[in-house]
Amino acid sequence: MSDKNLFFIVGLPRSRTLWLSLMMTCGDSFCFHELSAEGFSEEYMIRRMRETPQRYVGNSDSGLSFGMFGPPKEWPCVAVHRDKAQVITSLNQCTGRDTSVVINRLELGLHELTDCRDDVLHVNFDSLDDDAVIQSVWSHCHGDALPFPEDHWLRCRRTKAEIHRGLLRP
Repeated sequence: MSDKNLFFIVGLPRSRTLWLSLMMTCGDSFCFHELSAEGFSEEYMIRRMRETPQRYVGNSDSGLSFGMFGPPKEWPCVAVHRDKAQVITSLNQCTGRDTSVVINRLELGLHELTDCRDDVLHVNFDSLDDDAVIQSVWSHCHGDALPFPEDHWLRCRRTKAEIHRGLLRP
């Protein structure tokens, strides 16, 4: 289908890829989270994305950093960067295991995935609460074709804050 516009968001685990997938799912835009975790081929992943009814379809996925699939250069890509020590600490707390070896490998893969492209939008994890940053992520993935969903952004931001305060479970 030539009417599909695919995009990708990559980052280390615990870098808000799930939250970004929710933010990018609105109206004529849908964003999978961790589609690579299904363990299928690149062809399967692209087919799933193309079969989705929305015109703009993305995959916000830290698993892409394993190097099994690099998004083609014609598809927009956003890379979220979070301090590796913070990632390891957060992931260790979630899993109860030392994840440093895996995170080191993923960090190398993330650089391999994004350093060869000059069109990647690089954003810092700590700036993801900034309206202008989220608007730039939206615009990078959708161009000018879809207006920024201000109300949806405010709901996503409020939900994230409630989760962090312990009022909602993720």
